[in-house]
Amino acid sequence: MVHKNTISRYERELTVPDAEALARICERYSVNPVWLLTGSGPRHDIGGLLAHGECPLDETLLRDALLTVEQVMDEAERCLPAEKKAQLIHSIYELFRAHGKDLDKRLVQNLIRAAS
Repeated sequence: MVHKNTISRYERELTVPDAEALARICERYSVNPVWLLTGSGPRHDIGGLLAHGECPLDETLLRDALLTVEQVMDEAERCLPAEKKAQLIHSIYELFRAHGKDLDKRLVQNLIRAAS
């Protein structure tokens, strides 16, 4: 379970949830993970897929995308608003799904620069 104070810190952009926290939020509140990350698509998991353990996201790949974005942003000393950061994480996740997670780090750096 995700504590309400933790959710409040996410909403106020004081902290960013990791992939495991995102999965718990999606499961607890029946929220569509794509909507949670990007704001697109249906807000709720209407079909109840998450409640039955059938998460449409690859949690490991999502965690890798999140960690990659965080690492590159730290190295570049960049900061993004939560919405742009979520869009960036979604883009990296989709790139990982399409091309594998061993992308050239310069591509991620260029995407972060473009988002800034």
